[in-house]
Amino acid sequence: MGIHKPVARTALLLISAALTYAADKRDWKEGTLVSMETVEHRYECVVSDGVYSYTMEYESPIKAVVHRPVKFVIERDQFILLDADGQERSARIEKRERVLLDSQDRP
Repeated sequence: MGIHKPVARTALLLISAALTYAADKRDWKEGTLVSMETVEHRYECVVSDGVYSYTMEYESPIKAVVHRPVKFVIERDQFILLDADGQERSARIEKRERVLLDSQDRP
């Protein structure tokens, strides 16, 4: 007793549509990929939005260019990055630091 192919296709379409809808509803922020380094077979990435600097570790490299803009959203302690292929890459935030202003930027 298996699932009929039309039912399976419809279910896949509904799941895909729901995920696309959820991605469109997110409040994406702009930031810059500051660095991406290999640390013990993992990829440590730092993204800054000008106010905070976020450090995450991914198991595989992300498709983004260092020192170029990236889009991201933070949900609880998860950092979700939109890579160059439009894929969402999620990782736990390892470190969050406030970006310090240079003395010439201060009033």
